[in-house]
Amino acid sequence: KLTIGTKLAVFWPDDNEFYPCVVHAHRAKPRASHPGYVYEIHYDDGEVETIDLSTERFKIIGGKVKRQPTREEDTKSNAAKESSNDSTKKRRRIMEESEEEMEFDEVVESSDEGEGDDSGSEYKGGGDDASVDDESLDAKNLSEDDWLASDDDEEKAPKKKTITKSAAAKNVTITRVNGAGGSTSVTPTPAKPSNNESGKNSSGDNMDLSNFAASGNKAARGAAPSAVDAVASRASSSPVPFKPASKNSASAAAKAPSSTKAPTAPAAVIPKPIPGQVNAAGTHMHNHLQFFTTNRRDAHRRPPTHPDYSPRTLYVDYNELAKKQDSGKLSAGQKQWWDIKSQYADTVLLFKTGKFYEMYHDDADVGAKVLNFVYMKGTSAHGGFPEAAYATMVHKLVEAGYRVARVEQTETPAALAERKKGMRKGQAKPQVVCREVCGIVSKGTRTFCYLEDARYLERGDKNGTTGPLVAIKEVLVKEEEEDAMKEDGNEEGGTKAVYEYGVTVVDAITGTVTLGQFADDVLRSRMLTLLTSFGPSEVLYEGGPSGASKSLLPFLKSACSPTTVIDCIKATEPFPKSTAVNSAHRQLLDRTQSDVHPWNVKEALREVHRRGYYPRSSRKKSEADIDPSAGEGIGRWPEILKTCVEGGASLALSSFGAALYFLQRSLVDAEILSMGIVKAYAPPNTS
Repeated sequence: KLTIGTKLAVFWPDDNEFYPCVVHAHRAKPRASHPGYVYEIHYDDGEVETIDLSTERFKIIGGKVKRQPTREEDTKSNAAKESSNDSTKKRRRIMEESEEEMEFDEVVESSDEGEGDDSGSEYKGGGDDASVDDESLDAKNLSEDDWLASDDDEEKAPKKKTITKSAAAKNVTITRVNGAGGSTSVTPTPAKPSNNESGKNSSGDNMDLSNFAASGNKAARGAAPSAVDAVASRASSSPVPFKPASKNSASAAAKAPSSTKAPTAPAAVIPKPIPGQVNAAGTHMHNHLQFFTTNRRDAHRRPPTHPDYSPRTLYVDYNELAKKQDSGKLSAGQKQWWDIKSQYADTVLLFKTGKFYEMYHDDADVGAKVLNFVYMKGTSAHGGFPEAAYATMVHKLVEAGYRVARVEQTETPAALAERKKGMRKGQAKPQVVCREVCGIVSKGTRTFCYLEDARYLERGDKNGTTGPLVAIKEVLVKEEEEDAMKEDGNEEGGTKAVYEYGVTVVDAITGTVTLGQFADDVLRSRMLTLLTSFGPSEVLYEGGPSGASKSLLPFLKSACSPTTVIDCIKATEPFPKSTAVNSAHRQLLDRTQSDVHPWNVKEALREVHRRGYYPRSSRKKSEADIDPSAGEGIGRWPEILKTCVEGGASLALSSFGAALYFLQRSLVDAEILSMGIVKAYAPPNTS
């Protein structure tokens, strides 16, 4: 039984030593499906660590450390003693002189510990069903020729609250795997179905993991809207945006269908937008930008036809942009929007200005199409909604298959003025408050944080999507590996292994990560079972010459739900740079290089160690000298993940690296991985 002030000694496996510390604070785990407590402990040398003691080896080496109580604590303590003196003493009793190593049993809270504040967020200001009416939008119907020109009149950005996730899963168990480090066999070949195996649970709970550790319709938008599919009527009160062009099309205008009833004519000319009026979809300023439409490039200036082209980034020609402005130059706010868009070209930006989330250019086209917005006056496409409607609008966008980035003001005008004063003479001073991408929501990364409406999760709408994110690494089985599988597995009556898979399943709602590695037949029977069991809402697979086979994508489209988003993660992917003012925050959020290799096992494990999702296992070794891929510094990692590293489950770890990249890009990696809930998936023995 532990209380605040109890002296402990926690075991660090790599050092093979117990280090003394004191319990400073504790809180209940945020998931009701995984009850227990998380402790903040302070070591004698000043280091602070937040850990789950139920997964650690520790000893109680002394009683409660006396400290000078605050006035409030003293008042509470006196009141508690007067009401139940005997009961309190009994609950706080500990063995002060015991040096015996103990296992975690339970926690009894001290009676003078108050519960945390659970007040609601100021974002939930409207009501249960926040919506946007036409009058509230018309009140914001400002001229768009000078949008985002200044932040002087912006209201103070709202405070951020602690994000908690709703518990939505039953209790799960993790089967501990021992002795996997000496395994030299490859994944056994799948066997024929057996009657006595049909009732086994495919989730991996309490299963034999001998098959586990081995040695061996894209809905997200990334292209600009087509400029000449049709010209919408200017008389329309609610214009409809053009259908987005194909990502692989270098020129959307060249593919416009010709009419059999009209005589042959040159390509349609896009009407220019009229200042001061509500312009039709497809006629706004961004539809006339060559770098955004017909001459689109990624950040490395590669065209869509290039094999390494990345739809996640965009090359922005600021000279062309400036020429489209009446003043001949961009405002600081406009440049800030394009800077962020260049790193999130496949994502809808909800750009915070004051108390409103604004949508500009192609994002405004999405708002008009999905959210039924009416464009605001001006040459630039523009729409928006108050922050109280965030949950409703994001839900509609995500269910339509879009990724949505929340761009928040992380600096007030007063803080901007102070930052300017502290800058050196001659240094370029910022003209707009700092804004950062604070989170990206997609079908597979929805955590239902305090900004979202959890009722979509609670009532289980059939039209809602709550399935997990699944990352799949596929390789073809070589002949020598196949022979080894036959020797290790059930050769008699077995089926031929054609593929071998590594999979990572991330349930963002419950914070559970499931790892697996297995061989499969030509029909991909085991993979079909996995997809049917988990019902993913978003699937990641490896593209490029060294990626998955060409038949995997058609298989995924047929095996998954029509609403499932299937995304290709290439061997090399760009990683966005943080725009945070604080350099320490930028260093933490950024990867060590701008182009990362998501499927690379060594790079992924180093990133896990660098970000510190799990407790360190050595206080003596330098951080730079630790190589997690060699089994160093992983002594306190979750057991299943540690078994994958020690057992050489390279395919499972490769898929984990891709999932890690996607979670980091969505800024939910720490929220999910730091919970330390890692399970194993072992497929049922079916052919």
